[in-house]
Amino acid sequence: GGLVCWGDFDGSTIPSGRFTRVVSGRSRSCAIGADRALRCFGAEPRFPNGGPPQGAAVRDVAMAEHLECAVLASGGLRCWGANAQGLSLQGVRGATRVAVSNEAVVVETSRGAKAFAKRFGGGGSHGGPSGGAMAPVWSEVTPRAALRAPFELSERGVCWLDDAEIVCGALEEGGATSRREGGPFASVGEACALRTDGELRCWGVSGFDRHVPPTGTFRALSVGGRHACAVRTSGELVCWGSYAGQPL
Repeated sequence: GGLVCWGDFDGSTIPSGRFTRVVSGRSRSCAIGADRALRCFGAEPRFPNGGPPQGAAVRDVAMAEHLECAVLASGGLRCWGANAQGLSLQGVRGATRVAVSNEAVVVETSRGAKAFAKRFGGGGSHGGPSGGAMAPVWSEVTPRAALRAPFELSERGVCWLDDAEIVCGALEEGGATSRREGGPFASVGEACALRTDGELRCWGVSGFDRHVPPTGTFRALSVGGRHACAVRTSGELVCWGSYAGQPL
């Protein structure tokens, strides 16, 4: 269907046409057209190592503030952005889905999920795209529990579904994992999940009150950095949390 967007897109034009998927970052969005071409709009960051693939058919796309990745129709994975420096993905084959944060990349492949974590050579674990931090060093990591799709990645770690139960863990070697009760679940976000009966369950994140979801039954859920949105079974879109510092 067509795109309906709200917010500040830095004066850029929202593309027209039919799209199969859209994702949004902090200041821009990318959408996959019915022709499988990737179209991005909003603020245009100065990527030091290229930008979105041009002319290539795309299967999936994911965005963080300083890192963006796309799954190509060929099964390859391409990432760009300030934090993409040092991220080697030549060994990724048969990719079908990707999730990113500024600190990690998780890609679903035909042989299971692969996880990549970012480290800084100077001992610091954080840094912006310029100044103050050494170039990041990326490495493939094997979490304590085998990752399963569907999954959701955040700065805090990764959560995924295992036989309709939510499993969460840190993306690091031997990272601890935990299970969250209240299922069975159909999908999971960073801090909310959709039960198979259509009800929402949220456990919140320090700093804002999205742990109180709306009541009713829903068919889809998406969780952002400061707010979440869900589609009721009636088709109504409901959002909660905060947007641009204002409560929804």
